[in-house]
Amino acid sequence: MLLHGDLDDDVPPDNSIRMAEELERNGVPHQHIMLRDYGHAFDFYKPNTQPEQDAFEEVLECLAKHIRR
Repeated sequence: MLLHGDLDDDVPPDNSIRMAEELERNGVPHQHIMLRDYGHAFDFYKPNTQPEQDAFEEVLECLAKHIRR
C-alpha cells in the first residue's frame, strides 16, 4: 500500500506515483492512495478529517487482507 499527500514537500509525490507504476508494470498487487491537499504528516496537520479517516480505513482493510495472524 502506498499512501501519500499530494502536497508532500518532504518526499515528492512522484516517488509513490513511480512506485505504483512499477508495481503495476510488474504485476505486483498494490493499492495507491494520493490524498489531495495533504502534506507529509497529514494525520498531524489535518487530524480527523474525512479523507484521512477514509484512507486509514483502507489501510486497515489492506492489513486485514494481507497480514496473517
